[in-house]
Amino acid sequence: MRSQLSFLFLLFFVCLLSAANIMAEEKLTPEYVEIYANAAPGRYGQTADRREIIKTNLFDFLGSETLQVDETAETALLISKETVKLLETIAAMPSKSNENLYNENHLYVEKLDTDVYRISYGKIGFSGTFRFQRPLPALISQIKTFYRNTYWQEEVESAYRENYVITVIEAEDITRPYGRVDFIDAMITATLMAAKDQPLWGMHNGAGLLDGLGYMLVEQTNRMDQVSSSYRNYDTNNRSMEEMVLRLRQNRNNLAEDIHTSVNSIVQYEEDERFLLPEELLSIGEGDEIEFALTYYDLAVRSGCDAKLLALSNDTDQAGLENCSNCSFITVFQTEKFGQWGYIRHRDFSPPFTDHWEDIPALILRDNTFYFELDPAVIMHKRAINLSILPAWAISIY
Repeated sequence: MRSQLSFLFLLFFVCLLSAANIMAEEKLTPEYVEIYANAAPGRYGQTADRREIIKTNLFDFLGSETLQVDETAETALLISKETVKLLETIAAMPSKSNENLYNENHLYVEKLDTDVYRISYGKIGFSGTFRFQRPLPALISQIKTFYRNTYWQEEVESAYRENYVITVIEAEDITRPYGRVDFIDAMITATLMAAKDQPLWGMHNGAGLLDGLGYMLVEQTNRMDQVSSSYRNYDTNNRSMEEMVLRLRQNRNNLAEDIHTSVNSIVQYEEDERFLLPEELLSIGEGDEIEFALTYYDLAVRSGCDAKLLALSNDTDQAGLENCSNCSFITVFQTEKFGQWGYIRHRDFSPPFTDHWEDIPALILRDNTFYFELDPAVIMHKRAINLSILPAWAISIY
Protein backbone atom coordinates (compact mmCIF):
# COMPACT_ATOMS: atom_id res chain seq x y z
CA MET A 1 0.00 0.00 0.00
CA ARG A 2 2.82 2.39 0.93
CA SER A 3 4.61 1.69 -2.37
CA GLN A 4 1.38 2.38 -4.29
CA LEU A 5 0.93 5.69 -2.46
CA SER A 6 4.55 6.62 -3.21
CA PHE A 7 4.02 5.84 -6.87
CA LEU A 8 0.81 7.92 -6.99
CA PHE A 9 2.56 10.83 -5.28
CA LEU A 10 5.44 10.62 -7.77
CA LEU A 11 3.01 10.54 -10.69
CA PHE A 12 1.17 13.58 -9.30
CA PHE A 13 4.47 15.45 -8.85
CA VAL A 14 5.57 14.74 -12.43
CA CYS A 15 2.21 15.92 -13.77
CA LEU A 16 2.47 19.07 -11.67
CA LEU A 17 5.92 19.84 -13.07
CA SER A 18 4.71 19.22 -16.64
CA ALA A 19 1.78 21.58 -16.13
CA ALA A 20 4.10 24.22 -14.69
CA ASN A 21 6.42 23.95 -17.68
CA ILE A 22 3.51 24.33 -20.11
CA MET A 23 2.22 27.37 -18.23
CA ALA A 24 5.69 28.93 -18.19
CA GLU A 25 6.05 28.37 -21.93
CA GLU A 26 2.67 29.91 -22.65
CA LYS A 27 3.57 33.02 -20.62
CA LEU A 28 6.47 33.71 -22.98
CA THR A 29 3.84 34.95 -25.46
CA PRO A 30 1.54 37.78 -24.30
CA GLU A 31 -2.19 37.10 -24.50
CA TYR A 32 -3.34 40.60 -25.43
CA VAL A 33 -2.26 44.18 -26.13
CA GLU A 34 -3.59 47.20 -24.28
CA ILE A 35 -3.31 50.86 -25.27
CA TYR A 36 -4.96 54.05 -24.02
CA ALA A 37 -7.93 54.90 -26.24
CA ASN A 38 -7.02 58.59 -26.30
CA ALA A 39 -3.44 58.11 -27.47
CA ALA A 40 -2.63 61.38 -29.22
CA PRO A 41 -0.82 61.37 -32.60
CA GLY A 42 0.53 64.88 -32.02
CA ARG A 43 2.17 63.73 -28.76
CA TYR A 44 3.68 60.47 -30.06
CA GLY A 45 0.88 58.48 -28.42
CA GLN A 46 1.16 60.03 -24.96
CA THR A 47 -2.16 60.92 -23.32
CA ALA A 48 -3.30 62.63 -20.13
CA ASP A 49 -6.53 60.61 -20.12
CA ARG A 50 -5.82 57.02 -19.08
CA ARG A 51 -9.38 56.09 -18.11
CA GLU A 52 -10.37 54.29 -21.32
CA ILE A 53 -8.38 51.31 -22.59
CA ILE A 54 -8.52 49.43 -25.89
CA LYS A 55 -7.75 45.76 -25.30
CA THR A 56 -6.89 43.51 -28.25
CA ASN A 57 -6.55 39.75 -28.07
CA LEU A 58 -3.47 38.58 -29.97
CA PHE A 59 -5.46 36.08 -31.99
CA ASP A 60 -7.54 38.95 -33.41
CA PHE A 61 -4.52 39.56 -35.64
CA LEU A 62 -5.40 36.35 -37.50
CA GLY A 63 -8.30 38.14 -39.16
CA SER A 64 -6.46 41.38 -39.97
CA GLU A 65 -4.30 42.54 -42.88
CA THR A 66 -0.92 44.27 -42.97
CA LEU A 67 -1.23 47.67 -44.68
CA GLN A 68 0.69 50.91 -45.05
CA VAL A 69 -0.03 53.35 -42.22
CA ASP A 70 -2.12 56.35 -43.34
CA GLU A 71 0.69 58.61 -42.15
CA THR A 72 3.97 57.21 -40.82
CA ALA A 73 3.30 56.89 -37.09
CA GLU A 74 6.07 58.13 -34.83
CA THR A 75 5.51 56.93 -31.27
CA ALA A 76 7.13 57.41 -27.88
CA LEU A 77 7.08 53.66 -27.26
CA LEU A 78 10.49 52.43 -26.21
CA ILE A 79 12.33 49.33 -27.30
CA SER A 80 15.65 48.53 -25.64
CA LYS A 81 18.98 48.92 -27.42
CA GLU A 82 19.74 45.27 -26.54
CA THR A 83 16.59 44.12 -28.36
CA VAL A 84 17.48 46.17 -31.46
CA LYS A 85 20.97 44.64 -31.43
CA LEU A 86 19.45 41.16 -31.27
CA LEU A 87 17.13 41.99 -34.19
CA GLU A 88 20.15 43.05 -36.20
CA THR A 89 21.92 39.80 -35.33
CA ILE A 90 18.91 37.66 -36.31
CA ALA A 91 18.38 39.55 -39.57
CA ALA A 92 22.05 38.93 -40.46
CA MET A 93 21.76 35.18 -39.83
CA PRO A 94 21.73 32.86 -42.85
CA SER A 95 18.26 32.31 -44.27
CA LYS A 96 18.27 28.70 -43.11
CA SER A 97 18.91 29.72 -39.48
CA ASN A 98 16.27 32.47 -39.65
CA GLU A 99 13.88 29.89 -41.13
CA ASN A 100 14.65 27.53 -38.23
CA LEU A 101 14.00 30.35 -35.76
CA TYR A 102 10.61 30.90 -37.44
CA ASN A 103 9.77 27.18 -37.42
CA GLU A 104 10.63 26.84 -33.71
CA ASN A 105 9.52 30.23 -32.33
CA HIS A 106 7.12 31.55 -35.02
CA LEU A 107 9.28 34.69 -35.35
CA TYR A 108 10.84 35.98 -38.59
CA VAL A 109 12.98 39.12 -38.86
CA GLU A 110 14.05 40.88 -42.07
CA LYS A 111 16.13 44.06 -42.27
CA LEU A 112 14.84 46.25 -45.11
CA ASP A 113 16.94 49.38 -44.63
CA THR A 114 18.95 51.23 -42.02
CA ASP A 115 16.96 50.87 -38.78
CA VAL A 116 13.95 49.43 -40.70
CA TYR A 117 12.76 45.88 -39.97
CA ARG A 118 9.88 43.70 -41.07
CA ILE A 119 8.85 41.43 -38.21
CA SER A 120 6.42 38.51 -38.54
CA TYR A 121 4.96 36.37 -35.79
CA GLY A 122 3.36 33.38 -37.46
CA LYS A 123 1.58 32.06 -34.39
CA ILE A 124 -0.95 34.90 -34.61
CA GLY A 125 -0.56 35.77 -38.29
CA PHE A 126 1.06 39.09 -37.43
CA SER A 127 3.36 41.16 -39.64
CA GLY A 128 4.52 44.76 -39.42
CA THR A 129 7.29 47.08 -40.58
CA PHE A 130 9.04 49.36 -38.11
CA ARG A 131 11.81 51.90 -37.83
CA PHE A 132 13.71 51.69 -34.55
CA GLN A 133 15.46 55.01 -34.11
CA ARG A 134 16.86 57.37 -31.51
CA PRO A 135 14.19 59.76 -30.18
CA LEU A 136 13.68 62.98 -32.12
CA PRO A 137 14.56 66.31 -30.45
CA ALA A 138 10.85 67.19 -30.39
CA LEU A 139 10.13 64.12 -28.22
CA ILE A 140 12.96 64.93 -25.83
CA SER A 141 11.58 68.47 -25.58
CA GLN A 142 8.12 67.04 -24.84
CA ILE A 143 9.57 64.95 -21.98
CA LYS A 144 11.36 67.99 -20.49
CA THR A 145 8.17 70.05 -20.67
CA PHE A 146 6.00 67.29 -19.18
CA TYR A 147 8.13 66.60 -16.08
CA ARG A 148 8.59 69.52 -13.73
CA ASN A 149 10.42 67.37 -11.20
CA THR A 150 14.10 67.45 -12.18
CA TYR A 151 14.78 63.93 -10.91
CA TRP A 152 12.04 62.28 -13.02
CA GLN A 153 12.83 64.49 -15.99
CA GLU A 154 16.45 63.28 -15.98
CA GLU A 155 15.52 59.62 -15.35
CA VAL A 156 13.00 59.43 -18.19
CA GLU A 157 15.13 61.48 -20.59
CA SER A 158 18.10 59.20 -19.90
CA ALA A 159 16.00 56.09 -20.64
CA TYR A 160 15.01 57.56 -23.99
CA ARG A 161 18.48 58.73 -24.98
CA GLU A 162 19.95 55.28 -24.25
CA ASN A 163 17.34 53.27 -26.18
CA TYR A 164 15.15 53.44 -29.28
CA VAL A 165 11.62 54.54 -30.09
CA ILE A 166 9.25 52.80 -32.52
CA THR A 167 8.00 54.36 -35.74
CA VAL A 168 5.36 52.29 -37.52
CA ILE A 169 5.50 52.05 -41.32
CA GLU A 170 3.15 49.09 -41.88
CA ALA A 171 0.68 47.72 -39.34
CA GLU A 172 -2.38 45.50 -39.02
CA ASP A 173 -5.89 46.90 -39.62
CA ILE A 174 -6.95 45.54 -36.27
CA THR A 175 -9.74 48.07 -35.53
CA ARG A 176 -12.68 49.22 -37.59
CA PRO A 177 -13.07 50.35 -40.27
CA TYR A 178 -11.01 47.56 -41.79
CA GLY A 179 -8.99 48.16 -44.94
CA ARG A 180 -7.03 51.12 -43.58
CA VAL A 181 -4.51 51.61 -40.79
CA ASP A 182 -4.91 54.68 -38.58
CA PHE A 183 -2.88 55.86 -35.60
CA ILE A 184 -4.74 53.62 -33.14
CA ASP A 185 -3.94 50.55 -35.29
CA ALA A 186 -0.31 51.69 -35.41
CA MET A 187 -0.21 52.11 -31.62
CA ILE A 188 -1.61 48.61 -31.07
CA THR A 189 0.98 47.13 -33.41
CA ALA A 190 3.85 49.15 -31.88
CA THR A 191 2.74 48.30 -28.34
CA LEU A 192 2.93 44.61 -29.23
CA MET A 193 6.63 45.16 -30.05
CA ALA A 194 7.41 47.61 -27.24
CA ALA A 195 9.18 46.79 -23.97
CA LYS A 196 6.93 45.84 -21.09
CA ASP A 197 8.12 48.73 -18.91
CA GLN A 198 7.50 52.16 -20.46
CA PRO A 199 9.00 55.01 -18.44
CA LEU A 200 6.95 57.93 -19.83
CA TRP A 201 3.72 58.65 -17.96
CA GLY A 202 0.77 58.48 -20.33
CA MET A 203 2.24 55.67 -22.43
CA HIS A 204 0.73 52.25 -21.77
CA ASN A 205 3.25 49.50 -21.00
CA GLY A 206 4.17 47.32 -23.95
CA ALA A 207 3.25 43.69 -24.53
CA GLY A 208 6.95 42.79 -24.77
CA LEU A 209 6.71 40.31 -27.63
CA LEU A 210 10.42 40.88 -28.40
CA ASP A 211 11.60 40.82 -24.78
CA GLY A 212 12.40 37.10 -25.11
CA LEU A 213 14.62 37.48 -28.19
CA GLY A 214 17.81 36.83 -26.21
CA TYR A 215 16.44 33.54 -24.92
CA MET A 216 15.31 32.52 -28.42
CA LEU A 217 18.71 33.33 -29.90
CA VAL A 218 20.58 31.41 -27.19
CA GLU A 219 18.35 28.40 -27.80
CA GLN A 220 18.96 28.65 -31.55
CA THR A 221 22.74 28.88 -30.99
CA ASN A 222 22.61 25.89 -28.65
CA ARG A 223 20.79 23.87 -31.31
CA MET A 224 23.40 24.84 -33.89
CA ASP A 225 26.11 23.81 -31.42
CA GLN A 226 24.37 20.47 -30.95
CA VAL A 227 24.36 19.99 -34.73
CA SER A 228 28.05 20.86 -34.81
CA SER A 229 28.94 18.52 -31.97
CA SER A 230 26.94 15.67 -33.50
CA TYR A 231 28.83 16.28 -36.73
CA ARG A 232 32.26 15.98 -35.03
CA ASN A 233 34.28 17.34 -32.14
CA TYR A 234 37.51 19.20 -32.73
CA ASP A 235 40.58 17.24 -31.66
CA THR A 236 42.65 20.32 -30.90
CA ASN A 237 42.71 24.12 -31.22
CA ASN A 238 39.10 24.17 -30.00
CA ARG A 239 38.94 27.77 -28.82
CA SER A 240 40.32 29.32 -32.01
CA MET A 241 38.05 27.19 -34.19
CA GLU A 242 34.94 27.98 -32.17
CA GLU A 243 35.75 31.71 -32.24
CA MET A 244 36.10 31.54 -36.02
CA VAL A 245 32.75 29.74 -36.37
CA LEU A 246 31.10 32.34 -34.13
CA ARG A 247 32.45 35.18 -36.28
CA LEU A 248 31.16 33.46 -39.41
CA ARG A 249 27.70 33.07 -37.89
CA GLN A 250 27.55 36.72 -36.90
CA ASN A 251 28.77 38.21 -40.19
CA ARG A 252 26.43 37.07 -42.94
CA ASN A 253 27.34 39.52 -45.72
CA ASN A 254 28.94 36.86 -47.91
CA LEU A 255 29.51 33.45 -46.41
CA ALA A 256 31.65 32.11 -49.27
CA GLU A 257 33.98 35.11 -49.10
CA ASP A 258 34.06 35.07 -45.29
CA ILE A 259 35.05 31.39 -45.13
CA HIS A 260 37.57 31.69 -47.98
CA THR A 261 39.20 34.78 -46.44
CA SER A 262 39.22 33.33 -42.91
CA VAL A 263 41.16 30.27 -44.06
CA ASN A 264 43.35 31.65 -46.86
CA SER A 265 44.51 34.62 -44.80
CA ILE A 266 46.27 32.36 -42.29
CA VAL A 267 47.08 29.17 -44.28
CA GLN A 268 49.66 28.86 -47.07
CA TYR A 269 49.35 26.32 -49.89
CA GLU A 270 51.94 23.55 -49.47
CA GLU A 271 51.83 19.98 -50.77
CA ASP A 272 53.30 17.34 -48.47
CA GLU A 273 52.67 13.81 -47.19
CA ARG A 274 50.77 14.84 -44.07
CA PHE A 275 47.00 14.75 -43.87
CA LEU A 276 45.72 17.51 -41.60
CA LEU A 277 42.31 17.92 -40.03
CA PRO A 278 40.75 21.41 -40.31
CA GLU A 279 41.76 22.41 -36.77
CA GLU A 280 45.31 21.21 -37.42
CA LEU A 281 45.51 23.05 -40.74
CA LEU A 282 44.61 26.38 -39.18
CA SER A 283 47.08 25.80 -36.36
CA ILE A 284 50.04 24.70 -38.53
CA GLY A 285 49.29 27.17 -41.32
CA GLU A 286 50.24 25.01 -44.31
CA GLY A 287 48.23 22.51 -46.33
CA ASP A 288 47.23 21.18 -49.74
CA GLU A 289 44.03 21.44 -51.78
CA ILE A 290 42.06 18.63 -50.14
CA GLU A 291 42.86 20.03 -46.69
CA PHE A 292 41.67 23.48 -47.76
CA ALA A 293 38.44 22.01 -49.21
CA LEU A 294 37.85 19.92 -46.10
CA THR A 295 38.27 22.99 -43.90
CA TYR A 296 35.83 25.01 -46.05
CA TYR A 297 33.36 22.13 -45.68
CA ASP A 298 33.84 22.01 -41.91
CA LEU A 299 33.21 25.75 -41.47
CA ALA A 300 30.22 25.76 -43.83
CA VAL A 301 28.51 22.94 -41.91
CA ARG A 302 29.15 24.63 -38.56
CA SER A 303 27.75 27.87 -39.97
CA GLY A 304 24.41 26.14 -40.60
CA CYS A 305 24.79 25.25 -44.29
CA ASP A 306 24.13 22.10 -46.26
CA ALA A 307 27.49 21.25 -47.83
CA LYS A 308 29.15 18.61 -49.99
CA LEU A 309 32.82 17.80 -50.58
CA LEU A 310 33.61 16.92 -54.20
CA ALA A 311 36.56 15.55 -56.14
CA LEU A 312 36.69 16.79 -59.75
CA SER A 313 38.57 15.38 -62.70
CA ASN A 314 38.69 15.61 -66.50
CA ASP A 315 40.65 12.35 -66.62
CA THR A 316 38.66 9.60 -68.38
CA ASP A 317 41.23 6.92 -67.56
CA GLN A 318 40.04 4.57 -64.80
CA ALA A 319 43.47 4.38 -63.18
CA GLY A 320 43.75 8.14 -63.25
CA LEU A 321 40.42 8.52 -61.49
CA GLU A 322 41.27 5.90 -58.85
CA ASN A 323 44.59 7.60 -58.08
CA CYS A 324 43.09 11.05 -58.54
CA SER A 325 46.37 12.18 -60.05
CA ASN A 326 44.72 15.19 -61.70
CA CYS A 327 41.93 15.82 -59.22
CA SER A 328 40.88 19.09 -57.72
CA PHE A 329 38.68 19.45 -54.65
CA ILE A 330 35.86 21.86 -53.84
CA THR A 331 33.14 22.42 -51.28
CA VAL A 332 29.67 23.25 -52.58
CA PHE A 333 27.21 24.73 -50.12
CA GLN A 334 23.62 25.85 -49.75
CA THR A 335 22.71 28.46 -47.13
CA GLU A 336 18.98 27.70 -47.10
CA LYS A 337 16.78 24.74 -47.89
CA PHE A 338 15.72 24.71 -51.55
CA GLY A 339 18.03 27.69 -52.13
CA GLN A 340 20.80 28.03 -54.67
CA TRP A 341 24.28 26.54 -54.40
CA GLY A 342 27.67 28.21 -54.32
CA TYR A 343 31.21 26.86 -54.02
CA ILE A 344 34.54 27.47 -52.28
CA ARG A 345 37.90 26.19 -53.44
CA HIS A 346 41.47 27.25 -52.79
CA ARG A 347 41.80 29.57 -55.77
CA ASP A 348 38.37 31.20 -55.72
CA PHE A 349 34.78 31.06 -54.51
CA SER A 350 31.26 32.00 -55.52
CA PRO A 351 28.15 32.84 -53.49
CA PRO A 352 25.04 30.78 -54.33
CA PHE A 353 24.24 31.12 -58.03
CA THR A 354 22.78 27.85 -59.38
CA ASP A 355 19.80 25.65 -58.44
CA HIS A 356 21.74 22.42 -59.01
CA TRP A 357 25.06 21.70 -57.33
CA GLU A 358 25.74 19.02 -59.95
CA ASP A 359 26.27 21.80 -62.52
CA ILE A 360 29.10 23.44 -60.59
CA PRO A 361 31.99 21.07 -61.57
CA ALA A 362 31.47 21.71 -65.30
CA LEU A 363 31.01 25.43 -64.78
CA ILE A 364 34.28 25.63 -62.84
CA LEU A 365 36.40 23.58 -65.26
CA ARG A 366 34.52 24.80 -68.38
CA ASP A 367 34.24 21.28 -69.73
CA ASN A 368 32.36 18.02 -69.19
CA THR A 369 33.71 16.99 -65.81
CA PHE A 370 33.69 13.84 -63.71
CA TYR A 371 32.91 14.39 -60.05
CA PHE A 372 32.71 12.15 -57.01
CA GLU A 373 31.01 13.06 -53.72
CA LEU A 374 33.38 12.30 -50.86
CA ASP A 375 32.43 11.39 -47.31
CA PRO A 376 34.18 13.97 -45.10
CA ALA A 377 33.55 11.99 -41.90
CA VAL A 378 35.32 8.92 -43.31
CA ILE A 379 38.18 11.03 -44.70
CA MET A 380 38.78 12.76 -41.37
CA HIS A 381 38.54 9.50 -39.46
CA LYS A 382 40.95 7.58 -41.73
CA ARG A 383 43.02 10.62 -42.74
CA ALA A 384 42.94 9.31 -46.27
CA ILE A 385 40.90 9.62 -49.49
CA ASN A 386 39.32 6.51 -50.97
CA LEU A 387 38.06 7.13 -54.50
CA SER A 388 35.90 4.73 -56.44
CA ILE A 389 36.24 3.28 -59.93
CA LEU A 390 34.86 5.06 -63.00
CA PRO A 391 31.22 3.78 -62.95
CA ALA A 392 30.68 5.37 -59.52
CA TRP A 393 31.74 8.80 -60.77
CA ALA A 394 29.07 11.12 -62.16
CA ILE A 395 29.50 13.56 -65.01
CA SER A 396 28.69 17.24 -64.98
CA ILE A 397 27.72 18.43 -68.47
CA TYR A 398 29.14 21.73 -69.67
